Amino acid sequence: MKITLALTALVGATTVAADSIALGYQLYMGSAIARVMWRDGQDPCNWSNLGSARCPEEGGLGICTLQSNPCEREFSLPANGKKYRLKNCGTNNFSLHYYNSQTFISRGKSAPWSVRCGGDANNQIVKEWEFQCDKPGC
Repeated sequence: MKITLALTALVGATTVAADSIALGYQLYMGSAIARVMWRDGQDPCNWSNLGSARCPEEGGLGICTLQSNPCEREFSLPANGKKYRLKNCGTNNFSLHYYNSQTFISRGKSAPWSVRCGGDANNQIVKEWEFQCDKPGC
């Protein structure tokens, strides 16, 4: 009986996991063509899910062209409508902040991973960085 109660308490206990935001690039036909940012756990290949970042000055896919420095640019994740900014690109303090308030969210952590979009080896999303939020919904 004591064992059953202990198992019930462990199984019944739930925790809310914090969200994370991923940064990577789209690789098409062997060439990196655009940076992409999405909420981890969403399909980064499905542009129609509005989970990927858009740069206001581009009005298109990705978080700015690969030729542009992604730091200090406003971007949003339409899935949650919040605005973000990357800071300190190329340093050990590479980090994600809220755009308007400048509030620090997380330092970037190297997180290499890739997925084939639609099973197509010529169209992939490559994840390079992850920003772990301290609470759900960042």
